[in-house]
Amino acid sequence: MKRAGARITPEAAVFVPGSGGPRLVYHGRIDDRYPELGRMRPAPTTRDLEDVLEAVLAGRPVPRDAAPAVGCFLADVGVERPTSAFELVLEIVRKVTRLKDVVGCVHEVTAPLALILAATAHANGSADGSAVTFTKDIAPIVYANCAACHRPGGVGPFSLLTYDDARKRARQMAAVTGARYMPPWPPESGKGEFVGERRITDAQIARIRQWVEAGAPEGRRADLPPPPRFPEGWALGEPDLVLTLPEPWTLPPGGTDVFRNFVLPVPVTRTRYVRALEIRLEDRKIAHHANVLVDRTRSARRRDAQDGEPGFAGMELAMESEGFDPDSHFLFWKPGSAPYEEPPDMAWRLDLGADLVLNLHLKPSGKPERMQPKVGLYFTEQAPVRLPMLLQLEHDGALDIPPGAAGFVVTDEIELPVAVEVLGIYPHAHYVGKDVQGVAILPDGRRRWATARSRRRPRGRSADPPPGSAHARTAAEVSG
Repeated sequence: MKRAGARITPEAAVFVPGSGGPRLVYHGRIDDRYPELGRMRPAPTTRDLEDVLEAVLAGRPVPRDAAPAVGCFLADVGVERPTSAFELVLEIVRKVTRLKDVVGCVHEVTAPLALILAATAHANGSADGSAVTFTKDIAPIVYANCAACHRPGGVGPFSLLTYDDARKRARQMAAVTGARYMPPWPPESGKGEFVGERRITDAQIARIRQWVEAGAPEGRRADLPPPPRFPEGWALGEPDLVLTLPEPWTLPPGGTDVFRNFVLPVPVTRTRYVRALEIRLEDRKIAHHANVLVDRTRSARRRDAQDGEPGFAGMELAMESEGFDPDSHFLFWKPGSAPYEEPPDMAWRLDLGADLVLNLHLKPSGKPERMQPKVGLYFTEQAPVRLPMLLQLEHDGALDIPPGAAGFVVTDEIELPVAVEVLGIYPHAHYVGKDVQGVAILPDGRRRWATARSRRRPRGRSADPPPGSAHARTAAEVSG
C-alpha cells in the first residue's frame, strides 16, 4: 500500500519486475462505473485495469494515463494521532516555560511564540476564534447529522461516534461534506423547504475542513457533548403486529441491482387502521430503499408462485386495483430514515384478507446475503377523515432519447381545481436521470419551487405548501 501510494478503496496498482525491484506502472481506478461519488453507471464503459494488464502481459506500453479512483479514503489505521500546528506550538510553549528557572531569555522567546499561537488560532479557528477540535466543534455536527447512520449497528459502513472513529475518517468526512454528498440530502438549497431537512451549513463544512487541515486534533475531553442515544429494537416501540417473510430468501453475491417483491399475508380479523409502519432487515446495508403496497385482491400471490422462490422480480409493481393503495399513501423507507407516523386523522386502511407487498431495491454485497425481512405495524382505532391523493407526474411515452444526446428534457404538468397541501414529494429516476425539478405555478402566475435535485433520491414532506396552486409541473433531464 505504501509503495503504491494507495489512498482510495477501491483502486488498483500494477507493478512490473525491474532491475531495481518492482516498478509501479499504473495506479488509478479499476474502471469508470463510478464517475463520481453517488453516481453509478449500469455498466462500465472503460475498463482501465483490464486494458493495462493486457498491455503489460503483451509487452506493450501502458495504454493510458491513470484516472483517479472514486471511493472512500483508506482509514488511517495504525497511524499515531496527528498533531496540529496549534498543538505543536502549545507543546513548545510548555517546554520553553519549563526552562524558566534555567534560561534567562524566556520573555524573548515566548513573544514570537505568542504571535504564532494567535496566527494559528485564526487560521484554524472556530466561531469564537479558538482552535477547531473534535470535542468542541466536530462532535456536535456529527451527533446531529451523521450519527443516525454512522454508529454501531447503523446502516453506515463505519461509526463516527468517538474521536478515534472520526480521526480515521477525517479526510473522507471533509471530502464528502465538501461535495455535499453527505449527509444525504439531495434537494438543492433554496429550491423547496422540507420538514426534517438534514443539510449542514457552509460554516459547518468549513469547520470540518479546518479541523482536518489542522491535523484533526481531539481537544479537551470536558468539551465533549453527551453522545446521542438510539432506541434498541423497534424505533417506535414494540409493534402491534409484526409480519415476517414466511421463508428466507438469498440475495446473489454479484451482478447488478436487484428489485424483489415479497408478499406478506396479514392475519387481521377485522379492518384495522395503521398509523405507522417500520421495516427491518438483518443487514440494512444491502438495501437501497423499499416501498410497501396493499394488495386487496391477493393478485401478487399468483406472481409469487411462478419461480419457486420467495417473492418475484420487478422494479415496477402494479396491483389489480383502480387506485394506488394504501389509499394513496406513499409508504417509503430508506435505510437511516426514521419511521414516519401519520397524522391522527390520516391513518390508512388495512382490510381483512389483504396482503402487504414489500418492494425492495437491493444491492449485492459480494457475498450471498440471506434475508427474511419484517414489517412492524402500529394500529389506531381512529378511522381516517382525511385521505391523501397521489399525483404522478411523469411522461414515460416521451422517453425516446436520441443517441448521444447530452440533455434530454421531459416535462409533465397538471392543473388543480382547488388549493392543496403538499404532503410529500418523491423524485425518482434510474441510471440516465440527471436532474428533476418541480414547481408550483400559483393563480397569480408566480412560480414556487417544490423541489430540485440531482442524481440522488430525496423524499420529504413539504414544510411550506404553496396555497392556492393552479398548476404543478415537473421536468426531468436525462442523458443518452
